[in-house]
Amino acid sequence: MQKAEAELAYELQGAKEKQKIRSEEMEIEVVERRKQIEVEEKEIARKEKELIAVVRRPAEAEAYRMELIAEGNRFVCLAWRFTVVVE
Repeated sequence: MQKAEAELAYELQGAKEKQKIRSEEMEIEVVERRKQIEVEEKEIARKEKELIAVVRRPAEAEAYRMELIAEGNRFVCLAWRFTVVVE
């Protein structure tokens, strides 16, 4: 009887240890996943900054340039009309 109880206690202890190990493994997986998410978020932020620098800012600069050209053309047209009317 004592031998059976000892074996049962041994098996129970082994099951507890396995459960503890599995619990710690799951914690490690959670931490690894969180770190992976952090890395992915940083990569998204980096790509967003790159997109702004490579696409958006040049597009804004080009739009501003075209606006200045259009404004200059309007000024030239108004000046030419004013010159034609005065003469």
